[in-house]
Amino acid sequence: MNPRVALVALAVAVAVPACVAADQPVLNGGPTLATCAEVLARQHDEQACSFDSVCTWSDAQEPNGIACCTYFAVCADGRLLIESMCPSECQRCMTDAECPRGQAWCDATTCAACTDPAMCAACPPGTEPVLRNGCATCTCAPPSQCDASDPLACDAMESCYRGQVCATGCAPGELDCCANVCAAPGCAEPAPLGCRMDCPQALGCTSCMASACTCNAGVWSCTPACSDVVGPCFLP
Repeated sequence: MNPRVALVALAVAVAVPACVAADQPVLNGGPTLATCAEVLARQHDEQACSFDSVCTWSDAQEPNGIACCTYFAVCADGRLLIESMCPSECQRCMTDAECPRGQAWCDATTCAACTDPAMCAACPPGTEPVLRNGCATCTCAPPSQCDASDPLACDAMESCYRGQVCATGCAPGELDCCANVCAAPGCAEPAPLGCRMDCPQALGCTSCMASACTCNAGVWSCTPACSDVVGPCFLP
């Protein structure tokens, strides 16, 4: 046999068995966990274990004072198994839309339960609570005319303007937590619905808010209405 061919054949014969190795334990990092205290100090979530109890614990307190998730750990066939239970009000989030609509909004990075409407003063006539992710807030304003949930709320020739009066915690650029206005295109955002206006003497009141706002040739025009509740905003 050609020596070169024999060398190649030997190399293949040696290499092939090398590709078939006996099974080896993969999760060999860290000691075998024997107690719940050791579970809390684990090196990974599938570490080797040897205990019969069910370990439970909650994560650190969130900024809103709620311990978000509860964790359960058991030892099954010598391997640690961990499951979590996270109520909807503890769901992680970046925006209100990531929280259950009508139940919670995003506070920092956690879904927090909506404010109880009973904790808010009643809105005066002509106004209603501004909604945030479908939840009533303590901010009062004239009814919003549109939001991102209904792109057909405005007439075909109108635009949905974000309002200046928004619920506390409403993120910049979000439509669903302000008193918005349907109006002709061409005006500056945000719309002044619910903002303070000078009161005509004929109304006989000392404080007025902007209602029934329209956009005329790029300029906002609103009807003043008597109200003690006015938004802290400016007329664009």
